[in-house]
Amino acid sequence: MALSLFVVTVAMGAALQLTSAGGDRPRISPAGRDSVRELKRARSAQDEFERTRRAHAPRTWDRSPRPCNDQLIGRFCFWYGDTAESKPPEEPSRIVSARRKLLGALASSARVIAGDDWVAGQRMRYVLEAGDTAAAVALSRECKATGWWCDALRGFALHAARDYERADAAFSDALARMPERERCRWTDLSALLDDDTRERYRKLRCEDRAAENARLWWLGDPFHTVPGNDRRTEHYSRLTMARMHEQAWNAHGIAWGDDLRELVVRYGWSTWWTRGEAPLHAPSSAPITGRSRTPAYHFLPEGRIAADPRASSERDWPVEGLLRNGKTAQEYYSPSYAISVSAMDGDAQLFRRGDSALAVVTWDATADTRLAGLELDAAVALTRNEREPALVRHERGARPTGVMVATTPWRSMLMSLELLSPRGERGARARRWVGPTDTLAPSGLSGLLLLDPDAPLPTTLDEALPHVRTGSTVPEGGKVGLFWEAYDVGRDDTLAVTITVDRESPGTFRRMAEALRLKRQWTPMSLAWHDPAAESRSVAGQSVVLDLSELARGGYRVRVRVTRLGGETLVAERRIEVVGRRR
Repeated sequence: MALSLFVVTVAMGAALQLTSAGGDRPRISPAGRDSVRELKRARSAQDEFERTRRAHAPRTWDRSPRPCNDQLIGRFCFWYGDTAESKPPEEPSRIVSARRKLLGALASSARVIAGDDWVAGQRMRYVLEAGDTAAAVALSRECKATGWWCDALRGFALHAARDYERADAAFSDALARMPERERCRWTDLSALLDDDTRERYRKLRCEDRAAENARLWWLGDPFHTVPGNDRRTEHYSRLTMARMHEQAWNAHGIAWGDDLRELVVRYGWSTWWTRGEAPLHAPSSAPITGRSRTPAYHFLPEGRIAADPRASSERDWPVEGLLRNGKTAQEYYSPSYAISVSAMDGDAQLFRRGDSALAVVTWDATADTRLAGLELDAAVALTRNEREPALVRHERGARPTGVMVATTPWRSMLMSLELLSPRGERGARARRWVGPTDTLAPSGLSGLLLLDPDAPLPTTLDEALPHVRTGSTVPEGGKVGLFWEAYDVGRDDTLAVTITVDRESPGTFRRMAEALRLKRQWTPMSLAWHDPAAESRSVAGQSVVLDLSELARGGYRVRVRVTRLGGETLVAERRIEVVGRRR
């Protein structure tokens, strides 16, 4: 991505790039008459360090910025570029030594003006820039600045240390103690939202945003099985970093403004810098490019999903990078515990057991070859809303494919199925709304399990579990087994069962080919029979093998419709995808 304004350019290629050839000095406001001299010394030391960074940053040969053809953010044009995994070069020793000198000067100033917010913020900024999270956490405990600002710095340090639960608590303390005007600014998420959602959101009063924010952070949390909400603490960390940059020098030598604040809030801050080629007419004005970690992902949901997540399907929860639906994303985030995050084929089907249920969870992440050979932990989080704690089940030493069973309430809920490498290399997830549509019905129907078609047809869940398929794909020309349960079946009940396999919406070319009779018109598959009950059963398991040899590649919906003669009709469905056979 890139941003440009005359001689100022911000770019996001393999990283966030912020490039400039110079700019006005930021305005300085002394903290108080007695501390003016010490504060000036601290600011001078910070200025000297950033000058050293600009002079000795690693050299690159960046091309000139291209014309603005995407979106304009204040003074800057923004676009996307390469999203390969970024790897910063070794930092030059001159910069390392200069930062150490700066930290010494800031520590000296802190002994004289211990309660100064600016000095406290710069110490935290550069300690973490040096990679010393333990020192940053310790520093936050010693903070003597404004109370809410110390809370924010503590949250900032804990977030960097990956202690997201305590970071969340610290930021909550900061929000509770900061002035109302500042709190309203910090809790305004409009910059992160899509156009339709933002228009509705901005009509809310500051005090009315809390419920909406809680819903967005719940749905936007990248991994529900990682303690805390790191997307939320990342957001507040970005706001903390933005405040640190106010009235401070930066590596680009340009004045801070609302447009740069918006960039930090939406896309994060630079974590390493490179120096381009200086123009011939100004050999001392080499452009500086700030870069941030990539790849990064757009985790916050679309507005319609946030409004009613129960209406979502598995396809409404993609793990997307810098582009969403062909448009630039409003925000992104790169979790520090996973170099990459991918979407995987995952599902949970519920089987009622009294007031509770057994959730049969399956996953197949073999499409992401980066997970091959890694030690993985699998976990599933099941939660109904942002107010209730999630039910979490872990499996250590998991494989890229697998099955687990968890006990959960018999109700619909959001499933987040997640794989993570313990050493933080990679992650994958599947997310969707699962469970019965009506938990108050006197009887019900379970979810649908896909089975190995060559296994004996099971009549109970215990018989079915050893033969469960771990993914939703079926090889072209193949078959698949199907298992489900009906509940509270009376002795005199006769169940009318209908199974249909219907194609998902075809592409434009397929529809044109069918209209021109170049392809055969699609007719849904259908299978029906009557099943008289021989005895009363609280749980009645049924299974069948479906021959899908006539289906072309693509996505399909399998629906099982069970009707009690003279009574109610129950429906269960799931998605399958017919794929080419592996060679």
